[in-house]
Amino acid sequence: MCYRSGLFFLFRQHQHPFSAEVIMGENKPWYVKVDEWVQGILAATLSVGMLFSAPVLFLIAFVAKVATFLLSIARKVCAFVLGLFGIDILSDDPFYLRRYGDSLLTSAVRSDLKDFNTVLWLLYWFELFAWGSMWSYVGETLISGVWGVLIGIALLVMPLIFARLTIVVDRGILVMDTPSVKRRFIIIMSRVFLLFFFSLLNAVPVELRVFASEIDRVREDAEKVEVDAIREKAKAYETERAESQKATAAPTVTGQADDVVARRQADRAGIEQRIEVAQKATARVAAGKGVSRRNQATALASAQKQEADIRAELVAFDAETERMRSAAADKGTDELARRDDALAAKLFDIEAMPAEDLAAAYGGTYKMPNGFMARYRTLLEIIEQDGKNQAIAWGCRLLMVLVGIMVLWSKFARTSPDTREYYRFLSQGFANNPEVVPYYIRIAKESGRPKVEHDQAMNVLRAVAGNNPAAAAALASLGYGGNVDVAGWDTEVFDLHGQFARACSCAARAYAEYESAFSALCTERVAHVGGLTAFGLARAEIVKSARAEWNRLAQGAIDGLSTVERRMYSKGIRVPGWPSELVEGDPRRKPILWDLSDEVLEQEWGWLRPIDEQFRSAPNA
Repeated sequence: MCYRSGLFFLFRQHQHPFSAEVIMGENKPWYVKVDEWVQGILAATLSVGMLFSAPVLFLIAFVAKVATFLLSIARKVCAFVLGLFGIDILSDDPFYLRRYGDSLLTSAVRSDLKDFNTVLWLLYWFELFAWGSMWSYVGETLISGVWGVLIGIALLVMPLIFARLTIVVDRGILVMDTPSVKRRFIIIMSRVFLLFFFSLLNAVPVELRVFASEIDRVREDAEKVEVDAIREKAKAYETERAESQKATAAPTVTGQADDVVARRQADRAGIEQRIEVAQKATARVAAGKGVSRRNQATALASAQKQEADIRAELVAFDAETERMRSAAADKGTDELARRDDALAAKLFDIEAMPAEDLAAAYGGTYKMPNGFMARYRTLLEIIEQDGKNQAIAWGCRLLMVLVGIMVLWSKFARTSPDTREYYRFLSQGFANNPEVVPYYIRIAKESGRPKVEHDQAMNVLRAVAGNNPAAAAALASLGYGGNVDVAGWDTEVFDLHGQFARACSCAARAYAEYESAFSALCTERVAHVGGLTAFGLARAEIVKSARAEWNRLAQGAIDGLSTVERRMYSKGIRVPGWPSELVEGDPRRKPILWDLSDEVLEQEWGWLRPIDEQFRSAPNA
């Protein structure tokens, strides 16, 4: 063995490890003997481990295999169920956010779509929890009888349906095209309305879950009151019945002693009659009638003894009668006492009787309704009774509102420009998306359409006609010569027209973002004069920052538009005018914002001139 215990290395430092004293003989130090014991234990442990390791490893592998199989089955079942409700959990796009396929699907768009899917998953499970809670409470009042199984299955499906309906609304917001401020405002306001509606609706089951223990306590207290009422009613009933039976039985019990005396009265009368006869006989003997004088004394003694015996018999008879009367009276008293004991035992049983048996035996209903509306009414009572509970309830509602705001935040505050372009219908048309171009072909061929829509459709068709035969055929059928003075349909010409339309769109969007940034600069407030008053930025700082924002946001797009125009000029192609659907106009025709006067900045852009510049611009400064 190559193992050595710590004791061996600890104590061998003053001895040679290969000395005979250490290795051989009876003079082994104690730590060497302990080391040998340790080696033996390690060898036995390794042997046992090698003996049982193979079966254990096989068992672990088998369990892992079975667990993997069961998880795969569960995943497929879950995918099938959710697939029925329009959610594909087996793909990387479970909520079908790739509305336009792979067209304009850049890495930035993929990243945003991944975030969108995460948000929708969170919302979906949250909605499923909320709706599942509500329908579970509804089910407690409906599941009964033969139809209980079918109703239970329906209640399992209902949360999936309602959660899916909510996700449809949220998904529609994420994939919606919002090119204009007006449309964006309409979407936000409609979403806010739906947000508060669904939030208040979904907050109810959440509140029921939060206050579940308190609701159960209130219900248990109410049920206890009802049970106590039934118990008191049962006690009163049993007591009244026992008293009635006792009152009925009391005369009978008392009359039993009188019956004993009455039954023995005739026998006593016979004994008394015999005493009277004996008295008369004694009197005749004493008078000397019927006997000789010589036998008179003996006859008198005999008559007197006979009379005394009869009188003793009467005394014994009366004693026996009294004993029998007392026994009958005691028996009646015991019967009444037994009835009292039976009543006490009955009352004790009623006190210990379970609520279900008590209600079944004596009638009455103690079970409180446990359905959705019953629990909701209890919840309202709990909230109204305590200000702390009201705060918790409003916290649940605020939480649901914040959960709903996640969609708006994801759509309007976090998406990249590429994602906005991906969901923009016009951009997909310029990108020659085969699902979008037929729409613009139809618009171009329809008469009576507004000029803006018609020009927009024609611009799209001109942009993609070089690569889309259907668009080229549509333009040819319309007899469109366009702005180009070339023979036939040159691919490069149409590509340049498409590049020009896209460059105009990018320039308009870039300038709108630059205007937003410039407005933020003008409305920014900083503290002056010891921090007591807030004013706008200095004019020089606005100019410097505005130039930087222009170079960062708009200059590249303007240069790109100019580059396309120069290429068109170099090819001898007449540059078309600014697209009419871009109502903002050509940004190159607009004034330079940082060169505007102070008055214009103050009146139109919300700039608040700093106090030192106000003094310098004053008439008497």
